[in-house]
Amino acid sequence: MFGSNAVKSMASKHHLLCRNIWRRPLPTIDIVAPIIPSTFSERLFMAYEIQLQSGAAMKITMSCKGKFLATGTAFLWEFQSKIYLVTNWHNVAGKDSITGAWLNKNSVAPDQYSFTVQGADAITGKHIYADVIYRRDDFGTVWYQHPTLRGQVDVALLPFQPIPAKNLCQIKDIENQRIYLRPGEDAFILGFPLGIEVEKTPIWKRATVASEPEIDVDGLPKMLVDTATYRGMSGAPVIRRVSNGPTKGGDWVHTMEKVELLGVYSGRLTFGTDKRLSAQESQLGVVWKTRALRDIALGRQVMAIDAGLVDPDDS
Repeated sequence: MFGSNAVKSMASKHHLLCRNIWRRPLPTIDIVAPIIPSTFSERLFMAYEIQLQSGAAMKITMSCKGKFLATGTAFLWEFQSKIYLVTNWHNVAGKDSITGAWLNKNSVAPDQYSFTVQGADAITGKHIYADVIYRRDDFGTVWYQHPTLRGQVDVALLPFQPIPAKNLCQIKDIENQRIYLRPGEDAFILGFPLGIEVEKTPIWKRATVASEPEIDVDGLPKMLVDTATYRGMSGAPVIRRVSNGPTKGGDWVHTMEKVELLGVYSGRLTFGTDKRLSAQESQLGVVWKTRALRDIALGRQVMAIDAGLVDPDDS
């Protein structure tokens, strides 16, 4: 378990202790308050080491009227002392962010989002998993989209109320990146391809920065990476590990290794009429830059989610 000092400094470390043997779950706790999960329950594990970023990323399951729709990826992100659940706009809306077409045969939006957060008990230091459920129509479940581009930016944020007495794993915003990001550099996409997970932790897929990071692709706050990804990774954090490199001014910086969030992965680049084939051929992934997340958090533009017309239980 964590010692008291380790608990206080956990957010500054790149690893944490978590548990691999199930203990008896605590009872589910119902919460009624704005922007707080509908339900959560905690579970404890025996200790082993994982990366802090693995604890921040989570598989998110979308369903409607109790019927499974899809899985994707989400993560907790801290910006200006507030915590947000970050995922893709299309995961939340159930629609293609470009065409507006429904992504499921029932033509419905998810009415429930479930996921598992990780962290430590602030008093005991014990590492926990907390199962969280948000229901679309509950008071306080408010998703934010880009204030001007709306669904054109395939990112959605949900204000996440800290769970009392819990220190949750999260990726902190770093606004001033001293070391210049260049094409050809390595990045990692932390997601759940085809729903695959390892003890609630994501798969780290290596990627290479494929477009000039300073240039916005299609005039939108996004860039491209060269990688092989699969369904279930939409909404994944894209990070890089950096310890030395050039600044924009040309100086060379040596520092302790740190992890920077580059953005949010939303899927592979497609073109032409056969979207599936073109995605496989391109092997290029779309990453929405961290700048877009900041714009959404500051703009607080609430998404109006179209619930759809067809009851999934009727099909």
